[in-house]
Amino acid sequence: MALCVAISTRLPLSAQTVWNGNSTVWNTAGNWSLGLPSAAQAASFGNPSGGNYNLTFTGAGTALGLTFTNAGTSAYNFNTSGFTLTVDGNGITNNSTFNQTFSGTGAVSTGATQTWTATSGDLIFNQSTLNINNTLTLTGANGISVSSTTASSANITYTGSGTGANGASFS
Repeated sequence: MALCVAISTRLPLSAQTVWNGNSTVWNTAGNWSLGLPSAAQAASFGNPSGGNYNLTFTGAGTALGLTFTNAGTSAYNFNTSGFTLTVDGNGITNNSTFNQTFSGTGAVSTGATQTWTATSGDLIFNQSTLNINNTLTLTGANGISVSSTTASSANITYTGSGTGANGASFS
């Protein structure tokens, strides 16, 4: 008689907090379904209204990743206002048909190796500094535009069928 034992191992899904937009300030815990995003918790944007939202920062921000979840997700402008937004291992994914813009006098920084994907709408980086501290892959069917000062100590790879600024061309 043979005994068969099946062991199921589930990897935990990364925690995710959803923007509910009670105000326009990233650093207000009440603007998020599970409190502020963190290095262990991703930020999700799924507002289907198609409006434009300008998020401001009153301090540094961190998120495991940023995801704009569906085609109808609104256009967001992240004004870093002299602070740094650090995006960790899950990267940035734009599944919305609207462009997502990162601007202001602060910085966007990578906290781990990651991929930024412009699936349906563009990703636009106009903030003062883009700190690439780890390997970064830029990909997708839409454009990724970088017109900020890029401080890079790692590799940047361009793939996909979109186009990007500053010589970024996807093949």
